[in-house]
Amino acid sequence: MGPQKAALGSAMRYLPYELGPKGIHVHATSVKTRAATGIDHFDDLIDRAAKLAPARNLVSMEDVGAKPC
Repeated sequence: MGPQKAALGSAMRYLPYELGPKGIHVHATSVKTRAATGIDHFDDLIDRAAKLAPARNLVSMEDVGAKPC
């Protein structure tokens, strides 16, 4: 599973920067699972991810499909 997750992660970092200037939005969804509960400082990692995201926030389930592109 590791190589697949690495490839998806790479694409989700690359595509917004490549396609964003052309007005194309890129979204990926992730579901919190029990596996995530075992990660130390998980909330801190989520906060850091939001700060590093191109839009400076993370998309919620309510955001998916709610905003026009």
